[in-house]
Order: sequence, then structure tokens, then C-alpha cells
Amino acid sequence: ALVAGSTTMTLRLLSGAGFFRISLVDDSSALRDRFDPAQRAQMMGLRLVETVADRWGIAPSSDGREIWAMFLVGAAAGSAM
Repeated sequence: ALVAGSTTMTLRLLSGAGFFRISLVDDSSALRDRFDPAQRAQMMGLRLVETVADRWGIAPSSDGREIWAMFLVGAAAGSAM
């Protein structure tokens, strides 16, 4: 969000039975950033999220966009394998 020039950001954490979810809501409306070599670090960050998260995505929100990742824990993590 900082690299993309967002001026407002909200970090959200949610947990439930067998999962936790983290998301960052920023004021950008872009669901996919244009390829820009100067933003290579941002692309690497999303690839890291994709590698470690069980599910992730970028979705529109009322404030702009939400980049989220969900992680399964306990029995839920074992059943996802």
C-alpha cells in the first residue's frame, strides 16, 4: 500500500474456528497494479503471501481495495492437505 501511494490503510485481523485472516484495506481502486519494474518489491511480497497462505486475494471494498490472506490452523489445516 505504501509503494502504491495509498494515503489511508487499515489492517484487519479476524480469527475463527480453524482459521485466521489478515487483510489490508487501502484507498486504491486498482485490483491489479500495472507491471512496473520499480514495484518489483511489491510483486515479490504478493508472491510470498501466495506461498505461505492457504488462500489469498485482492477484492474491491467500500474504501478502495482489500488485499487478504487466510491461514488454516489445527484440524482445518490438516484437512486441506
